[in-house]
Amino acid sequence: MGSAGASKQAQPSQTGANFGDGSDLYVAAIRLSEQPFTLEMRVKPIEGRGMICNLDGMLHVQTNEKSSSGPIIGIPTSTDDYLLFSSSTPLNRGQWNHIAITYDGESIGCFINGSKTEYDVYHYDSVDSRLLTETIPPIKLTKFWGNPGLTMGGNSLTASKAKRYPYNGLLGELSITRGVIYTDSFNPPQTITTTTDCICHYRFTSEKTPTVEDLCGKSPSAILTPYK
Repeated sequence: MGSAGASKQAQPSQTGANFGDGSDLYVAAIRLSEQPFTLEMRVKPIEGRGMICNLDGMLHVQTNEKSSSGPIIGIPTSTDDYLLFSSSTPLNRGQWNHIAITYDGESIGCFINGSKTEYDVYHYDSVDSRLLTETIPPIKLTKFWGNPGLTMGGNSLTASKAKRYPYNGLLGELSITRGVIYTDSFNPPQTITTTTDCICHYRFTSEKTPTVEDLCGKSPSAILTPYK
């Protein structure tokens, strides 16, 4: 584990925002021009499939329908095709979990509660999905359609009602930091550390009326936005 810049430790997140009814989500004007990066989240999933976040239409993270499976990282390769990275390490339902996802410009790394996880990779299109057994070529994050930036608690605002996939559980914190912070398994922090390389760091409170704090002092405003 390593990080650039001075750091400060946020206070533990005892609660978080719940987006399970699918009526709204948080949107922040963040573009993924900063690469490589590390995405970190503290989540307390309950059940079912749900979109925790969508980063500018280039990468999204969702919970799996199967409680025995870990989160899924989706990366579009065209307007109709995705690579889906399905983690083999399950999230602890009903408990707080730390998720870290790294992108070094060519490959994806995933850490669940500090443990580096393996994953199966599927190619998904509008017809079907298939498990890829061949070597995955270098991954380039590409924007294939419009998106309002970083959405948290559900899919993009442009998604149809059937494809919103609201996240059912609590979202406590979410941060994006420049560079790859984690390369090997580590002791997961109780709260996410903010560094000078922080792009954004949000902490969510209150389940019924979600509120959000900017923990690094320079995060773009995260606005609670209803679906149209």
